[in-house]
Amino acid sequence: MSLVDRMWAFGIHKALDYLEKDPDTNIPKLLDWVDWLAPETFLPEQRASLRRIMEEKDGNWYRLIRRIYELDGEVCKQIFHNFIINIGLIDRAGVSPGQKESDGKTPWAALMSGERRDLPYADSDDSGGLNMDFDALDAVIDDRKARGTHIFIFSGDMPEDWQGKLVALCNKHRECTFSLVAEPLQLDAPFAGDILRVKNLIPTLRVTGRMEEWDTLDEVTALLRSRSLPFGFYCRCNGDNVEMVSSDAYLDRVEQCGAFYCGLRGEKTSREGEQALSAAQVQLVKERVDRSKECRAFFPVWHLSADPSEQKRAYSAGVLGHSGADWWQTIGELLHSPEQLAEEG
Repeated sequence: MSLVDRMWAFGIHKALDYLEKDPDTNIPKLLDWVDWLAPETFLPEQRASLRRIMEEKDGNWYRLIRRIYELDGEVCKQIFHNFIINIGLIDRAGVSPGQKESDGKTPWAALMSGERRDLPYADSDDSGGLNMDFDALDAVIDDRKARGTHIFIFSGDMPEDWQGKLVALCNKHRECTFSLVAEPLQLDAPFAGDILRVKNLIPTLRVTGRMEEWDTLDEVTALLRSRSLPFGFYCRCNGDNVEMVSSDAYLDRVEQCGAFYCGLRGEKTSREGEQALSAAQVQLVKERVDRSKECRAFFPVWHLSADPSEQKRAYSAGVLGHSGADWWQTIGELLHSPEQLAEEG
């Protein structure tokens, strides 16, 4: 890192102190700092939008910002530090998080699931995920990190010792952000304490979309909130559950429990024993998610997977530099699900 880069990183590190308290005072100070340091061409629409949100104070985005300040301050600073400096968010303005190395760009993220998938937003790894031993996982992360990847998303089958390995990886690779997609009951009090300690792991709860699962979800989300940790939901949708999981009643519960994002993923082709999504259901959930973006204090995301033969994006998350793309929405959508993003069609 050059001297200029070191000075820039030090300035950002000091600016992150503004994330600790009093957003009404400190976010305008942070924006003033960005205005002083960054060129006018750097995310002008997003900066203006954030100023407007902080001035009006009557919308769902303002409520979301206030909720960010309720998180553990050191966790929040660590995650933002990793995005801004280690992942190079500023330097990658206009670059898709899914840019392949063959295009001269390194993917922002690597999916560690033990399954090979065509995910242009993340370089998919089929070598075993958390079923690999620690040294093998560590070597994979070292290799990808050296090439510029700093987000590692774990999903799929979890062996008995998965918690210890994941926490050890978070400890060793502090400059990386890890995301875990897991069943709610896999998150217990000792693991929540480990997440708070390492500060660079974001859990995503895999849900079914049934209202009867809320007894379990209320218990697990209360545990995460008690540690002031960020978390989100992910649900794979079909014709049987999509209307419930996208309903006002369900999404209201998502907001009330403190989730920061909720990813809903549908598939054009149904699996055995499931009802396929109809065109009317697809349109309905898109409308409900769009409406939620205007009134709820979390990131709702809807993605309809394309047929395997098409390998095209059915939904575009929006990336930095694209017209109308929101910086914070890009981050939320990037982390919420290892299966959500696919190549823009």
